[in-house]
Amino acid sequence: MAVLLGALTLGGAACGSDDPADPGAGSGSAGSGGDADGGSDAGGQAGAGGRGGASGGAGSGGGSGSGGSPGKGGSAGVGGSSGNAGASGTAGSAGVAGSGGGAGAAPDAGRAGGDAGGGTAGRDGGGDSDGAVPMDGAGAGDARTPDAGACTAPDPKDTTITPYQSDIVARLAGQTDITAGVKLTNRATAANRQSVRDYMKTLFQDLALTPMEHAYGSGTNVYATLPATNGGTQSVVFGAHYDSVMISPGANDNATGVAAVFAVARYATKLACRSKSLIFVLFDEEEVGLVGSNQFATKLKNDATSIHSVHTIDQMGWDSDGDRAIELELPDTGLRELYQAAVTKLGVSVALTSTTTSSTDHSSFRPTFLAVGLTEEYATKPVSDTTPYYHKAGDTFDTVNFDYLFSTTVIVNQVVATLISP
Repeated sequence: MAVLLGALTLGGAACGSDDPADPGAGSGSAGSGGDADGGSDAGGQAGAGGRGGASGGAGSGGGSGSGGSPGKGGSAGVGGSSGNAGASGTAGSAGVAGSGGGAGAAPDAGRAGGDAGGGTAGRDGGGDSDGAVPMDGAGAGDARTPDAGACTAPDPKDTTITPYQSDIVARLAGQTDITAGVKLTNRATAANRQSVRDYMKTLFQDLALTPMEHAYGSGTNVYATLPATNGGTQSVVFGAHYDSVMISPGANDNATGVAAVFAVARYATKLACRSKSLIFVLFDEEEVGLVGSNQFATKLKNDATSIHSVHTIDQMGWDSDGDRAIELELPDTGLRELYQAAVTKLGVSVALTSTTTSSTDHSSFRPTFLAVGLTEEYATKPVSDTTPYYHKAGDTFDTVNFDYLFSTTVIVNQVVATLISP
């Protein structure tokens, strides 16, 4: 969280009440989507192995893959109940297949048939190593409306959220290598930020989302879009900054925000029916004046992107009193109510406090777009409950409260499910 914009004061009580082109370019002609219960790579990339499955012709809905280069995720996903396999490849969110692939057995089969089986559910229904609830083969990448039964949202709680987020924070904060032989001491230098961008792009690819770079001169944002499934034209943005100050490994500020965004993206790929597109973005240069988020807000405006709302997360790993409370920074009309409804639906006891904190990325999107920032109890008075290692060398992996990060992530997952339900 930067300290360059405005004072951190309590707002008191609650505030008042496009898509990138389908990444299927280069996809092969028809080909079946691979066996439903296989774990090999043979069927994962039928046809010519395109990434998005946008241009594949009709193929049979079952049977083994018809060749091509090895797939990323094994052979799960049979092409869905409607059998319109489409071109296969790794980007399940862009597949044109029927209603998704069947379940596969191997861990990577969750990412199998991402396109051959018709989208993310071919990936997630196949026993993905993230332990997610299967979506009955519903094809999250299918541009057509899935069967009504496939639209049931999976449980926003997932026992694998914490190990997933822990690994991300450990790599970003220098607890473990971010890549073989590379361990970060900060995310401030140009070289370190490049290492982070390369790593985050692999995280998007693991979710069968196509990573995009938004270079603006002094820095580069990284983002990916999960398209609506029913032709919806609005988008919802979820973002966090990935840089740190020079002297800090930045575990809480803001590796926790990055980990939250990726966990929410992972959950969103399991939602087979999406009335809105979702844009997941990691901002550069927040610590030097919200530069990356300002540049991304300008991009959205110049591109005339229709935005429902922007949600940013900054510092979500400190909760010394164990109350799991969340601050909502300057929530625009209706956004506090959205989060309160999520808390109520989940049946959890989590206090939401609205503040006027303006010193982080959500501020970049106003007044053009509705926005809200999420953080730990950073500004609450008289006693705040925020990390004592803010912008210090002590902001390390072992100070992060992953139970608290999990609690907040589940709430944001529920918000996503509500926002994009048909």
